[in-house]
Amino acid sequence: PSDLKIKGFKLRYIQKKVFEKRFPPYVFQQKKKGFGAPVGVWIRNELREMTHDLLGESYLRKQGIFNPAVVGKAMEDHFQMKEDYTDNLLALITFQIWYDHYFNKG
Repeated sequence: PSDLKIKGFKLRYIQKKVFEKRFPPYVFQQKKKGFGAPVGVWIRNELREMTHDLLGESYLRKQGIFNPAVVGKAMEDHFQMKEDYTDNLLALITFQIWYDHYFNKG
């Protein structure tokens, strides 16, 4: 029932009621925390080959959208752990997958 999901401004009312005897009060007073996936590590390891395929110099030159030298430097610095370019590389990878899907249907 919806009246048990939210009581006034208390969210997750049912869950808190059920577990209040099993956990100390501070557990329920904490703010929500996000969860970060280790995308930077994945790009360096499991996704390294795909990253090179999508952001490699020859592919970028043929495509003509991004500067291969700048992207290549960011990739190498990220792989060698000199800089953390996770967000930038993820954005480029995502764009390239989108671009391939819609413009390289060949």
